[in-house]
Amino acid sequence: MSDYSRAQADEDYRFCAMLGWCWPVVAIGSLDMANDRGVAMFNAWTERSMTAVADLDGASMIP
Repeated sequence: MSDYSRAQADEDYRFCAMLGWCWPVVAIGSLDMANDRGVAMFNAWTERSMTAVADLDGASMIP
């Protein structure tokens, strides 16, 4: 794919980081709050997803 530029790859990466935020939102519906390990994993997942969105200026991707 010689016509796939670095700029396009960066934009696609940022877009996928935004999509990555959808999974913790979906997962919260099945989270067992009595399971401390599951809650800790969910908290780390959410924090890391939001950090990626913030680091990549994901909000600017929203039209």
